[in-house]
Amino acid sequence: SHVYLGVNRSEIRFIGKLLGKPEPPNRLETESYAGWLKDLKERLQINGLIVHCSEGAVAACNEEIAFVPALKAHQLTCLTGSGDHFNGGFLGGVLMHLSLAQCLQLGHITSVLYIEKGHTPSKEQVSALWNEFYKGKELE
Repeated sequence: SHVYLGVNRSEIRFIGKLLGKPEPPNRLETESYAGWLKDLKERLQINGLIVHCSEGAVAACNEEIAFVPALKAHQLTCLTGSGDHFNGGFLGGVLMHLSLAQCLQLGHITSVLYIEKGHTPSKEQVSALWNEFYKGKELE
C-alpha cells in the first residue's frame, strides 16, 4: 500500500518542529525546500509528502520532487475545504498514473474550481480547465 500526506504550510511547519527540522525560510520552489521536504518524507517513512498553499504546491513522492505554482481564483466563494479538494485532485492524478507535476496541477485545478464555485466541481469542469493547461492531452 502507498501512503501520501497532503498538508498546508501551517501543518508542515508543525510536523517539521515535531521532527526537529524547522521549515527553511526558502520558497516552495527552491531546491533546499525540496530537500527538506524529502528528508521529512523519509523520516515519516511514507511514499509521498505534499505541501499546498496559495503560492503553489511541492511534492516529494518516492524519489521524485516537483513544484507547480498555484492557480489564481477569479472569485472567492468558499475557502474552507479547498485543501481537501486539492488532496482529492492530487490523489485522482495518482490513480490515473499521471506525472507528479500533473498530479499537483490536477490538485490545483480541483481546488480553484471549488474556491470559485463553492461546491465540488464536476468531471466536465475539471476536464475543461485541464485542457486549457494541457492542450491535446485529454483528462480521462
